Amino acid sequence: MHIAAYTAKLRVVCASTRHPFFAASFAKDPWATARLLLGWRDRPIESGWSGASIGAARVDELAEAEVAGPQLPLGKSERLYVHMPLGGILLRVAPLPLR
Repeated sequence: MHIAAYTAKLRVVCASTRHPFFAASFAKDPWATARLLLGWRDRPIESGWSGASIGAARVDELAEAEVAGPQLPLGKSERLYVHMPLGGILLRVAPLPLR
């Protein structure tokens, strides 16, 4: 389900952006491309990336996918951390185990 939702997001980016870096791969195999790009997306998310543009072309095209199409269900990266905004700073804290 996660890959299917990301595939839909990437399809929107491909239709609205002049030619994102992943367009040729996506045209040949949307599922495999979405699966690969989800991995590329998850690593920065785990490191604190908010999903916003940062001025780097490839990251910015992934940022477009964050807001394009349907909302992405929570994935591995989002489930690993609890987001706690504090004075404009986003702290990421591992959730406490339930007993």
